[in-house]
Amino acid sequence: MFVASKIFWLLAAPANLIGICLLLAVAGRLFKCWRVADIFFWAGFSLFVIFGVVPTGPALLAWQETQYSRPKELPADVTGIIVLGGAFDTYLSNIYGWPVLNDGVERVLDGTMLARYYKDADLLFSGGSGRLVNRERTEAEDAKIFFSSYPDLKDRIRYEDRSRNTWQNAAYSYQMIKPKPEERWILVTSAYHMPRAVMMFRAAGWKNIETWPTDYRTNGRVDFIPHKFDVLGNLYHSHLAIREMIGRAVYKTRAHFNF
Repeated sequence: MFVASKIFWLLAAPANLIGICLLLAVAGRLFKCWRVADIFFWAGFSLFVIFGVVPTGPALLAWQETQYSRPKELPADVTGIIVLGGAFDTYLSNIYGWPVLNDGVERVLDGTMLARYYKDADLLFSGGSGRLVNRERTEAEDAKIFFSSYPDLKDRIRYEDRSRNTWQNAAYSYQMIKPKPEERWILVTSAYHMPRAVMMFRAAGWKNIETWPTDYRTNGRVDFIPHKFDVLGNLYHSHLAIREMIGRAVYKTRAHFNF
C-alpha cells in the first residue's frame, strides 16, 4: 500500500496531473487524434483554473487546519509528548551529512518547547523514511542530532524509526509506548495534518490524545474568491490539502471494507 500510494500520488498531485493532461494533449496533436487532444487540453486547463487560479487549495487547507486546536490552558498532568516526523529532508541530510530542516520545522521546535515545560514528561519522536527511493537515512537519525543540542532532554527522548506513513507512526508508537488509558499524551504535528493523525492514532489504540497543531499555512478562513494571482502558492496548498483528504478517504475505505 505504501508503494502504491506513492505511485498514485505521483500521478494525482494537482500540478503533476495538469502537466500530464497537457502532455497528452500535445501527444494527441502529434498523432492527429484531435478529439483526444482537445479533451486533455481542456481538462488540463480546467484543473489549472481550479487549483492554480482559484484559491481552492488554501480554502481546503484552512478548513483542515481549523478542525483541531490547542488547549486553551495547558493540562497539568501530561505523561508525554509525541512529535511526528516531517521536519527533516532526509535526502539532503544524507548528501550533506547533517540534519537539513524543511518548512515543517515547527513540529520539533514546539515539541522541544513542550518537553521543556513538562519536565517529567517523556518525549517520543516518530519518523522513519517516507521516501520511495533514496531512503538510506531516517528522520529519527536527524532528530537524534537535533535534540543532542538539548542536554536536559536526552534522557527523556525515545525514537521510533520504522514508520513510513501516518498509520505506521501511530501503530509503531503504540507498540513502543503501550500507553495506559488514563495517560495523557500531547500529539504535535502540522495543523493541516492533524485530522488525519488523530484519526490514525485513535484507530491504533491511543485513548487520551491532546492535540497541539503547529506549522500553520493559512489564516484559517475558507475563501474561494481570488484576492491575488498566486499560481505557485495555490498549487502548493492544493498539493498539501488534497493529499491529506485522499489519505483520510483511503483509510476510511480500507477500514470500512476491511482490506
